[in-house]
Amino acid sequence: MEKKHLLILVLITIGFKGFSQDYVKKIANKTCECANKIPDSVSNDTYNMQLGVCMIASAKPYKKKLKKDFDIDFNHIDTQAEQLGELIGMQMIGSCPNTMIEIARRNEEPQIEEVSLNIQGKIVNIEENQFVFFLLKDGTGKTKKFIWLSYIESDIDLFTDYKEMKSKAVSITYKKQELYDPRIGEYRNYNIIISIEKLRSSTRSTIGML
Repeated sequence: MEKKHLLILVLITIGFKGFSQDYVKKIANKTCECANKIPDSVSNDTYNMQLGVCMIASAKPYKKKLKKDFDIDFNHIDTQAEQLGELIGMQMIGSCPNTMIEIARRNEEPQIEEVSLNIQGKIVNIEENQFVFFLLKDGTGKTKKFIWLSYIESDIDLFTDYKEMKSKAVSITYKKQELYDPRIGEYRNYNIIISIEKLRSSTRSTIGML
C-alpha cells in the first residue's frame, strides 16, 4: 500500500469514528460484497458506475432511515448520489479496505475512452423501477431497452418530460456496460444512454411506419 493511500484511509477513519449507524455498516458490507464481484477487466469508468449501482441497491432498503439521519432523499438520488457515496465510502474503509485501495488506484489511472453507439427509432414504452428504461423499436422492427443511469445530453427536458417521450421518434447515443443486477446476483449487459434527441419530421415519418 502506498503511504499516501494509508494516510488518507487513516485520517478518514478517525474522522468517521462514532458517526456511523449500524445500518450504515450493513449497507457498506453489502456494497463491499457487490463490489468484489465487479470483473477486473472492466474500464475505470465502468467500475465506478457499477460501484455506484452497488451502493444504491444496498442502501435502498434503508432509504427512510437515510432520509431521517442524513437527509439523503432517494426521490432525488440522481443529485444526491455523491453524498451517499461519501457516507458509505467512509464506512467501507473498515469493511473492505482493499476495495477502497482499488477504488483509489483506478481513479488515479488515465481513463480509457469507451466506444459509443447510435440508434434511431420510436420509443414504444417507458419502464420505471430503480431506474428509468426506454424501450425503443428500431428501423428493423426490433425492440431494445436503454437505461437512464447518469446525466444525459438532450434537447429534451428529461427531468420533467421523459414520460411524454412515449411514441416519439428519437436518436439515442449509448454505450454497452456490464452492470451488477442484484435481483439475479449476476452481471449482465445494459445499454447506457449518453444522449437522446428528437428526430426531424422527415425521419419521424419513416420511423412512424413501424
